[in-house]
Amino acid sequence: MLRSMTGYGKAEKEFANRNVSVEIKSVNHRYCDISVRTSRKYSFLEEHIKSKVRKKVRRGKIEIGLTLESYKEPDFDVKINDGLLKEYIENFKYIEDEFAIQSDVSISDVLSMPEVIIVSAKPENESEILMQVEECLEEAVEKFNQMREKEGASMERDILNRKKIVAGHLNKMKRKVENSQETYMKMLRERIGELLKDTVEIPEEKVLTEAAFLADKANITEEIVRMESHLIQLEDIVNGEEIQGRKLDFLIQEINRETNTIGSKVSNLDITKGVIEIKSEIEKIREQIQNVE
Repeated sequence: MLRSMTGYGKAEKEFANRNVSVEIKSVNHRYCDISVRTSRKYSFLEEHIKSKVRKKVRRGKIEIGLTLESYKEPDFDVKINDGLLKEYIENFKYIEDEFAIQSDVSISDVLSMPEVIIVSAKPENESEILMQVEECLEEAVEKFNQMREKEGASMERDILNRKKIVAGHLNKMKRKVENSQETYMKMLRERIGELLKDTVEIPEEKVLTEAAFLADKANITEEIVRMESHLIQLEDIVNGEEIQGRKLDFLIQEINRETNTIGSKVSNLDITKGVIEIKSEIEKIREQIQNVE
């Protein structure tokens, strides 16, 4: 089963006291890179969210947007800054004693001094918020993975179809290789005939030996066998349950290397055409694999 590294998922849930929204989107990336966007007020949730998502996602650059909207005004704590208030009062007394100025300072005057009254919003119930965010996150991740699996299934079909095309070209090459010695013998006889104009007779054994040497030098049987083995592995991985995008990437590199070796060893026009077709299909498979998780 293949999964795409690109995907999108969104979930929004209404609770008694707030609305929670989670949005997930991802693009290709070599590793698992997760970032969370939310207000500073809820930054304590970031590492927990990342940990949860890493259990469900192996690779990709993942952006998570978290929005929480409260349905009620926050509760506030009101406190007197005792230390600062004492400082103000002592300074008032100092002014009275030192400069003989009668002060007429009321409580309202004192309380209106900067930072004497401290007003702060009461902290929200973090465990409740965490539970609500987890519920919403789980739904968003599920939708996110459903989209990635749907795209992965499409990629899987395309890769396997192209794998069949490559296998078909290999079969044609195998048939050409089986007749390679006869082909080289015919080519040698024609070349010798053109050069010597039948003035010198070349022993059949020598023609046969030279043809065998040329055929062996251009033998691509081993490369074909290895490529067939790689194609079997490719299909097994694609149809398997484990997510192995990196292994697929390595395998397609090996197939490409064997194809290049075949292209460098043969001069047969039909096989050369087959190599070009295979390389074209491999490149298309590689493009798909670059997006596999």
